[in-house]
Amino acid sequence: MTSSSGAGKTLPPGLGKHIPVVYKGLDETPIIFANQFLLQEPQTGEFVLSFAQFAPPILLPGTDEEMKAQLDRIQFATITALGRYGLTETRLRELVKLLSDYLKNYDERSKPATGGGAR
Repeated sequence: MTSSSGAGKTLPPGLGKHIPVVYKGLDETPIIFANQFLLQEPQTGEFVLSFAQFAPPILLPGTDEEMKAQLDRIQFATITALGRYGLTETRLRELVKLLSDYLKNYDERSKPATGGGAR
């Protein structure tokens, strides 16, 4: 299932021309797993939404002492930024609605079937 906000919009009515809108390069863009999110408001009505990825440090198997030594060498764990996106308040609300509507639909589709089963 797909939901979209803004796709397929055309020129304002009454201008006499319909111009379809299509996404360019969407199929060629890699899908990157994001598990960290940050929302900032640098100015009133302007928002910056950041997507990032956290991967815990790699610890190799070993004795308790070897594992402790590995942990002692780790000074910090990094979160890698994947992208930062600026949104107006209107676009942020549109995004929240898109996500909320999609999740509501997903939840409804994911409910187990009830009643009417075989006896």
